[in-house]
Amino acid sequence: MMKTLCLLLSTFCLFTLSVTAQETIAAQDSGRVEIVFNAPSAYLVVDNDFDKIRSITSGESVTLLAGTRYISLALPHTKPSKTYVRVLKDSTIEYSVEFSHEELTPAVFNNNFATAAYYNANIMVLTDPDTEIFYSDSLVGSGFAIVNSEMRFPEITLIDNQGYKKNVSARIPGQFSVTEYYVRPEKAKSRSYSIVPGASQFYKNQPLKGLAFSLGSVGFATLSFLNSQKYNSDLDSYYKLLVEYRSTEVESEAFRLGNELEVANDDLRSLDRSRKLFLGLAITAYVGSIVDAFLSTPKGGYSNPKPIEFYLNQDVIGESIIHTANVKVKLGK
Repeated sequence: MMKTLCLLLSTFCLFTLSVTAQETIAAQDSGRVEIVFNAPSAYLVVDNDFDKIRSITSGESVTLLAGTRYISLALPHTKPSKTYVRVLKDSTIEYSVEFSHEELTPAVFNNNFATAAYYNANIMVLTDPDTEIFYSDSLVGSGFAIVNSEMRFPEITLIDNQGYKKNVSARIPGQFSVTEYYVRPEKAKSRSYSIVPGASQFYKNQPLKGLAFSLGSVGFATLSFLNSQKYNSDLDSYYKLLVEYRSTEVESEAFRLGNELEVANDDLRSLDRSRKLFLGLAITAYVGSIVDAFLSTPKGGYSNPKPIEFYLNQDVIGESIIHTANVKVKLGK
Protein backbone atom coordinates (compact mmCIF):
# COMPACT_ATOMS: atom_id res chain seq x y z
CA MET A 1 0.00 0.00 0.00
CA MET A 2 2.85 2.37 0.95
CA LYS A 3 4.65 1.57 -2.30
CA THR A 4 1.54 2.45 -4.28
CA LEU A 5 1.14 5.77 -2.45
CA CYS A 6 4.80 6.63 -2.99
CA LEU A 7 4.49 5.81 -6.67
CA LEU A 8 1.41 8.01 -7.05
CA LEU A 9 3.08 10.83 -5.13
CA SER A 10 6.19 10.62 -7.30
CA THR A 11 4.11 10.67 -10.47
CA PHE A 12 2.17 13.71 -9.25
CA CYS A 13 5.37 15.57 -8.39
CA LEU A 14 6.91 14.83 -11.79
CA PHE A 15 3.72 15.95 -13.55
CA THR A 16 3.62 19.17 -11.48
CA LEU A 17 7.26 19.93 -12.22
CA SER A 18 6.68 19.25 -15.94
CA VAL A 19 3.66 21.56 -16.12
CA THR A 20 5.50 24.24 -14.13
CA ALA A 21 8.49 23.98 -16.47
CA GLN A 22 6.25 24.24 -19.53
CA GLU A 23 4.46 27.26 -18.08
CA THR A 24 7.82 28.88 -17.32
CA ILE A 25 9.05 28.29 -20.87
CA ALA A 26 5.75 29.61 -22.27
CA ALA A 27 5.98 32.69 -20.09
CA GLN A 28 9.57 33.33 -21.14
CA ASP A 29 9.15 32.58 -24.89
CA SER A 30 5.64 33.79 -25.65
CA GLY A 31 3.66 36.88 -26.42
CA ARG A 32 0.00 37.70 -26.92
CA VAL A 33 -1.98 38.62 -30.02
CA GLU A 34 -5.28 40.45 -29.55
CA ILE A 35 -7.45 39.52 -32.54
CA VAL A 36 -10.30 41.86 -33.45
CA PHE A 37 -12.79 41.16 -36.24
CA ASN A 38 -16.32 42.13 -37.31
CA ALA A 39 -18.13 39.03 -36.06
CA PRO A 40 -18.99 37.64 -32.62
CA SER A 41 -16.68 34.62 -33.06
CA ALA A 42 -14.40 33.00 -35.61
CA TYR A 43 -12.12 30.00 -36.01
CA LEU A 44 -8.36 30.28 -35.68
CA VAL A 45 -5.48 28.14 -36.94
CA VAL A 46 -1.86 28.94 -36.12
CA ASP A 47 1.06 27.83 -38.32
CA ASN A 48 -1.24 25.65 -40.44
CA ASP A 49 -1.77 23.23 -37.55
CA PHE A 50 -5.28 22.23 -38.64
CA ASP A 51 -5.48 19.59 -35.91
CA LYS A 52 -5.77 22.47 -33.43
CA ILE A 53 -8.64 24.59 -34.71
CA ARG A 54 -9.94 26.85 -31.97
CA SER A 55 -12.95 29.13 -31.69
CA ILE A 56 -12.25 32.64 -30.42
CA THR A 57 -14.34 35.75 -29.79
CA SER A 58 -13.57 39.19 -31.20
CA GLY A 59 -11.08 41.05 -29.02
CA GLU A 60 -9.79 37.88 -27.39
CA SER A 61 -6.04 37.68 -26.67
CA VAL A 62 -4.28 34.51 -27.75
CA THR A 63 -0.95 33.39 -26.28
CA LEU A 64 1.53 32.29 -28.97
CA LEU A 65 5.20 31.44 -29.07
CA ALA A 66 7.35 34.47 -29.81
CA GLY A 67 8.56 34.88 -33.35
CA THR A 68 6.89 34.97 -36.77
CA ARG A 69 3.59 33.12 -36.67
CA TYR A 70 1.26 32.30 -39.58
CA ILE A 71 -2.33 33.06 -38.57
CA SER A 72 -5.44 31.85 -40.42
CA LEU A 73 -8.79 33.20 -39.31
CA ALA A 74 -12.15 32.36 -40.89
CA LEU A 75 -15.89 32.36 -40.50
CA PRO A 76 -17.89 29.35 -41.74
CA HIS A 77 -19.14 31.32 -44.77
CA THR A 78 -16.19 33.54 -45.70
CA LYS A 79 -12.83 33.14 -47.36
CA PRO A 80 -10.14 32.64 -44.68
CA SER A 81 -7.89 35.59 -43.84
CA LYS A 82 -4.22 34.54 -43.72
CA THR A 83 -1.18 36.58 -42.69
CA TYR A 84 2.14 36.50 -40.86
CA VAL A 85 2.38 38.34 -37.54
CA ARG A 86 5.45 39.12 -35.49
CA VAL A 87 4.75 37.95 -31.92
CA LEU A 88 6.88 39.87 -29.43
CA LYS A 89 8.06 38.29 -26.21
CA ASP A 90 6.10 39.39 -23.13
CA SER A 91 4.12 41.89 -25.24
CA THR A 92 0.67 42.17 -26.79
CA ILE A 93 0.10 43.16 -30.39
CA GLU A 94 -3.21 43.71 -32.18
CA TYR A 95 -4.33 42.01 -35.37
CA SER A 96 -7.55 43.20 -37.08
CA VAL A 97 -9.61 41.41 -39.74
CA GLU A 98 -12.53 42.83 -41.74
CA PHE A 99 -14.56 39.95 -43.14
CA SER A 100 -16.57 40.71 -46.27
CA HIS A 101 -20.20 39.60 -46.34
CA GLU A 102 -20.41 38.84 -50.04
CA GLU A 103 -22.89 36.36 -51.47
CA LEU A 104 -22.12 32.77 -50.58
CA THR A 105 -20.83 30.46 -53.30
CA PRO A 106 -19.56 26.86 -53.31
CA ALA A 107 -16.02 28.24 -53.62
CA VAL A 108 -16.39 29.88 -50.21
CA PHE A 109 -17.06 26.50 -48.64
CA ASN A 110 -14.28 24.57 -50.38
CA ASN A 111 -11.14 24.29 -48.25
CA ASN A 112 -12.62 26.43 -45.48
CA PHE A 113 -11.44 24.94 -42.19
CA ALA A 114 -13.96 27.07 -40.26
CA THR A 115 -16.85 25.50 -42.17
CA ALA A 116 -15.62 22.00 -41.39
CA ALA A 117 -15.26 22.84 -37.70
CA TYR A 118 -18.58 24.69 -37.48
CA TYR A 119 -20.72 21.99 -39.10
CA ASN A 120 -18.66 19.03 -37.89
CA ALA A 121 -18.51 17.78 -41.48
CA ASN A 122 -16.21 18.04 -44.46
CA ILE A 123 -18.28 16.92 -47.44
CA MET A 124 -21.50 18.24 -48.98
CA VAL A 125 -22.98 16.18 -51.81
CA LEU A 126 -25.73 17.44 -54.13
CA THR A 127 -27.34 15.13 -56.70
CA ASP A 128 -30.64 14.71 -58.48
CA PRO A 129 -33.51 15.13 -55.99
CA ASP A 130 -34.44 11.42 -55.98
CA THR A 131 -30.90 10.00 -55.91
CA GLU A 132 -29.98 8.23 -52.69
CA ILE A 133 -26.56 9.01 -51.19
CA PHE A 134 -24.67 6.33 -49.25
CA TYR A 135 -21.53 6.67 -47.15
CA SER A 136 -19.92 3.65 -45.44
CA ASP A 137 -22.91 1.56 -46.55
CA SER A 138 -25.31 3.87 -44.71
CA LEU A 139 -27.95 6.06 -46.31
CA VAL A 140 -27.03 9.66 -45.47
CA GLY A 141 -29.47 11.58 -47.65
CA SER A 142 -31.55 11.79 -50.79
CA GLY A 143 -30.62 14.55 -53.20
CA PHE A 144 -28.43 16.27 -50.62
CA ALA A 145 -26.22 15.05 -47.79
CA ILE A 146 -23.62 16.47 -45.43
CA VAL A 147 -21.15 14.00 -43.90
CA ASN A 148 -17.95 13.97 -41.88
CA SER A 149 -15.18 11.65 -43.01
CA GLU A 150 -11.75 10.93 -41.57
CA MET A 151 -10.79 8.75 -44.54
CA ARG A 152 -8.07 9.96 -46.89
CA PHE A 153 -10.20 9.40 -50.00
CA PRO A 154 -13.77 8.82 -48.80
CA GLU A 155 -16.09 7.15 -51.27
CA ILE A 156 -19.69 8.17 -51.79
CA THR A 157 -22.15 5.80 -53.48
CA LEU A 158 -25.06 7.21 -55.48
CA ILE A 159 -28.11 5.20 -56.55
CA ASP A 160 -30.85 6.85 -58.61
CA ASN A 161 -34.50 5.85 -58.84
CA GLN A 162 -33.73 3.48 -61.74
CA GLY A 163 -31.20 1.55 -59.67
CA TYR A 164 -28.21 2.97 -61.54
CA LYS A 165 -25.20 2.97 -59.18
CA LYS A 166 -22.14 5.21 -59.25
CA ASN A 167 -19.20 5.40 -56.86
CA VAL A 168 -17.66 8.83 -56.35
CA SER A 169 -14.38 9.62 -54.62
CA ALA A 170 -14.37 12.83 -52.55
CA ARG A 171 -10.72 13.80 -52.70
CA ILE A 172 -10.55 16.80 -50.32
CA PRO A 173 -10.76 15.37 -46.77
CA GLY A 174 -10.03 17.44 -43.68
CA GLN A 175 -11.23 20.69 -45.25
CA PHE A 176 -14.76 21.34 -46.48
CA SER A 177 -15.54 20.14 -50.00
CA VAL A 178 -18.75 20.86 -51.91
CA THR A 179 -19.39 18.12 -54.44
CA GLU A 180 -22.04 18.34 -57.13
CA TYR A 181 -22.86 15.05 -58.86
CA TYR A 182 -25.60 13.95 -61.22
CA VAL A 183 -25.90 10.24 -61.88
CA ARG A 184 -28.16 10.61 -64.89
CA PRO A 185 -26.83 11.70 -68.29
CA GLU A 186 -26.76 15.39 -69.10
CA LYS A 187 -28.60 16.52 -72.22
CA ALA A 188 -25.83 18.86 -73.43
CA LYS A 189 -23.17 16.16 -73.14
CA SER A 190 -25.40 13.61 -74.83
CA ARG A 191 -25.90 15.88 -77.83
CA SER A 192 -22.24 16.86 -78.04
CA TYR A 193 -21.24 13.18 -78.14
CA SER A 194 -23.44 12.65 -81.20
CA ILE A 195 -20.55 13.69 -83.44
CA VAL A 196 -19.20 10.15 -82.87
CA PRO A 197 -21.72 7.52 -84.07
CA GLY A 198 -23.11 5.56 -81.13
CA ALA A 199 -21.24 7.56 -78.46
CA SER A 200 -24.35 9.39 -77.28
CA GLN A 201 -26.25 6.12 -76.97
CA PHE A 202 -23.47 4.49 -74.94
CA TYR A 203 -23.39 7.59 -72.69
CA LYS A 204 -27.15 7.28 -72.12
CA ASN A 205 -26.69 3.62 -71.15
CA GLN A 206 -28.26 2.31 -74.39
CA PRO A 207 -25.53 -0.17 -75.42
CA LEU A 208 -27.48 -2.15 -78.04
CA LYS A 209 -28.59 0.98 -79.84
CA GLY A 210 -25.12 2.47 -79.59
CA LEU A 211 -23.57 -0.72 -80.97
CA ALA A 212 -26.00 -0.75 -83.88
CA PHE A 213 -25.32 2.88 -84.82
CA SER A 214 -21.54 2.59 -84.46
CA LEU A 215 -21.26 -0.71 -86.36
CA GLY A 216 -23.72 0.49 -88.98
CA SER A 217 -21.91 3.78 -89.62
CA VAL A 218 -18.38 2.36 -89.55
CA GLY A 219 -19.26 -0.93 -91.20
CA PHE A 220 -21.19 0.52 -94.14
CA ALA A 221 -18.59 3.28 -94.59
CA THR A 222 -15.86 0.62 -94.72
CA LEU A 223 -17.80 -1.44 -97.30
CA SER A 224 -18.36 1.69 -99.40
CA PHE A 225 -14.64 2.48 -99.26
CA LEU A 226 -13.61 -1.05 -100.26
CA ASN A 227 -16.09 -1.07 -103.15
CA SER A 228 -14.81 2.34 -104.26
CA GLN A 229 -11.25 1.03 -104.23
CA LYS A 230 -12.34 -2.00 -106.27
CA TYR A 231 -14.32 0.25 -108.64
CA ASN A 232 -11.35 2.55 -109.28
CA SER A 233 -9.04 -0.42 -109.88
CA ASP A 234 -11.48 -2.09 -112.28
CA LEU A 235 -12.08 1.23 -114.03
CA ASP A 236 -8.37 1.50 -114.81
CA SER A 237 -8.43 -2.03 -116.18
CA TYR A 238 -11.52 -1.17 -118.24
CA TYR A 239 -9.80 1.82 -119.87
CA LYS A 240 -6.72 -0.27 -120.68
CA LEU A 241 -8.98 -2.90 -122.24
CA LEU A 242 -10.80 -0.20 -124.21
CA VAL A 243 -7.47 1.08 -125.59
CA GLU A 244 -6.60 -2.46 -126.72
CA TYR A 245 -10.04 -2.88 -128.30
CA ARG A 246 -9.72 0.34 -130.31
CA SER A 247 -6.18 -0.39 -131.45
CA THR A 248 -6.65 -4.01 -132.63
CA GLU A 249 -7.15 -4.75 -136.32
CA VAL A 250 -7.84 -8.46 -135.88
CA GLU A 251 -11.55 -9.24 -136.06
CA SER A 252 -11.44 -12.22 -133.68
CA GLU A 253 -9.39 -10.26 -131.15
CA ALA A 254 -11.80 -7.34 -131.42
CA PHE A 255 -14.74 -9.71 -130.78
CA ARG A 256 -13.05 -11.17 -127.68
CA LEU A 257 -12.11 -7.76 -126.30
CA GLY A 258 -15.62 -6.47 -126.99
CA ASN A 259 -17.13 -9.29 -124.88
CA GLU A 260 -14.67 -8.57 -122.06
CA LEU A 261 -15.57 -4.87 -122.22
CA GLU A 262 -19.28 -5.66 -121.80
CA VAL A 263 -18.60 -7.90 -118.80
CA ALA A 264 -16.27 -5.28 -117.26
CA ASN A 265 -18.87 -2.56 -117.83
CA ASP A 266 -21.55 -4.64 -116.05
CA ASP A 267 -19.17 -5.25 -113.15
CA LEU A 268 -18.39 -1.53 -112.92
CA ARG A 269 -22.08 -0.66 -112.80
CA SER A 270 -22.64 -3.24 -110.07
CA LEU A 271 -19.68 -1.92 -108.04
CA ASP A 272 -20.89 1.66 -108.50
CA ARG A 273 -24.36 0.75 -107.24
CA SER A 274 -22.85 -1.13 -104.28
CA ARG A 275 -20.53 1.66 -103.19
CA LYS A 276 -23.32 4.24 -103.46
CA LEU A 277 -25.69 1.96 -101.54
CA PHE A 278 -23.20 1.36 -98.70
CA LEU A 279 -22.33 5.06 -98.59
CA GLY A 280 -26.02 5.93 -98.34
CA LEU A 281 -26.51 3.37 -95.55
CA ALA A 282 -23.47 4.74 -93.68
CA ILE A 283 -24.81 8.29 -93.94
CA THR A 284 -28.27 7.10 -92.87
CA ALA A 285 -26.83 5.32 -89.82
CA TYR A 286 -24.73 8.38 -88.90
CA VAL A 287 -27.62 10.81 -89.31
CA GLY A 288 -29.88 8.41 -87.42
CA SER A 289 -27.37 8.38 -84.56
CA ILE A 290 -27.42 12.18 -84.41
CA VAL A 291 -31.22 12.39 -84.62
CA ASP A 292 -31.58 9.75 -81.91
CA ALA A 293 -29.11 11.66 -79.70
CA PHE A 294 -31.36 14.73 -79.89
CA LEU A 295 -34.76 13.03 -79.72
CA SER A 296 -34.45 9.92 -77.53
CA THR A 297 -34.51 10.19 -73.73
CA PRO A 298 -32.48 7.91 -71.45
CA LYS A 299 -34.18 5.66 -68.95
CA GLY A 300 -35.08 7.80 -65.95
CA GLY A 301 -34.65 11.03 -67.93
CA TYR A 302 -31.82 13.53 -68.11
CA SER A 303 -30.21 15.16 -65.13
CA ASN A 304 -30.85 18.83 -64.61
CA PRO A 305 -27.70 20.33 -63.06
CA LYS A 306 -28.23 23.86 -61.79
CA PRO A 307 -25.94 26.35 -60.08
CA ILE A 308 -25.71 25.78 -56.33
CA GLU A 309 -26.36 28.66 -53.99
CA PHE A 310 -25.52 28.48 -50.30
CA TYR A 311 -26.96 30.68 -47.63
CA LEU A 312 -27.21 30.69 -43.85
CA ASN A 313 -30.33 30.97 -41.75
CA GLN A 314 -30.28 32.47 -38.29
CA ASP A 315 -33.13 31.45 -36.03
CA VAL A 316 -33.67 32.76 -32.49
CA ILE A 317 -34.98 30.02 -30.19
CA GLY A 318 -35.50 31.33 -26.67
CA GLU A 319 -32.20 32.91 -25.71
CA SER A 320 -30.20 30.87 -28.22
CA ILE A 321 -29.31 31.75 -31.80
CA ILE A 322 -29.26 28.72 -34.09
CA HIS A 323 -27.44 28.86 -37.43
CA THR A 324 -28.25 26.39 -40.19
CA ALA A 325 -26.63 25.91 -43.60
CA ASN A 326 -28.91 25.50 -46.60
CA VAL A 327 -28.39 24.57 -50.21
CA LYS A 328 -30.66 26.19 -52.78
CA VAL A 329 -30.92 24.75 -56.29
CA LYS A 330 -32.59 26.77 -59.04
CA LEU A 331 -35.28 24.57 -60.50
CA GLY A 332 -37.20 24.99 -63.73
CA LYS A 333 -35.94 26.41 -67.02
